[in-house]
Amino acid sequence: MSTGLKIVATVCDQGATNVAAINKLKDETNRYCMHQNVENWYFGFLIEDVEIVPIFDPPHLLKCIRNNLMTKDVTFTYRGENLTASWSHIKTLYEFDKKNEVNGLRSLPSLKDEHIYPEKMHKMKVKLAAQVFSQRFAAILRLLVDYSQ
Repeated sequence: MSTGLKIVATVCDQGATNVAAINKLKDETNRYCMHQNVENWYFGFLIEDVEIVPIFDPPHLLKCIRNNLMTKDVTFTYRGENLTASWSHIKTLYEFDKKNEVNGLRSLPSLKDEHIYPEKMHKMKVKLAAQVFSQRFAAILRLLVDYSQ
């Protein structure tokens, strides 16, 4: 029986079994290309001569980035300058903003301790990770960095 649908991608989290399965399928595709004497330009893997692209679930990626940033710094180059992103930067901004709570002047009123402190965090809630990485949070952080220079 055929539905007429053409599968072009598969979506999963980054669980070890999923990653292992994707790697095995990509290895098989690579061996197939070598056997056919063609270069493997595929981003994904082949199933019955159709490329299937693996996509990791964005909500899981967001939580994973947040969880990793809590324990590891990220170094990157921006406009030719080597920089470091650290969870301590996020924590510092939150604590700075929270000081204005008594005046009712918080810039990030939706952020609470459960967004920032691992012992209070609900690690499975995507909403908490998304709010920490929101455009508003990034804009305020950028403003403070630019102002401090």
